[in-house]
Amino acid sequence: MSYLLALDAGTGSIRAVIFDTSGQQIAVG
Repeated sequence: MSYLLALDAGTGSIRAVIFDTSGQQIAVG
């Protein structure tokens, strides 16, 4: 199965979110 890693670089922090190919959120870190 393939996953997509999205990075959210905010002012004071960076967050990573992993989605599967159907758009379901798998993990946040």
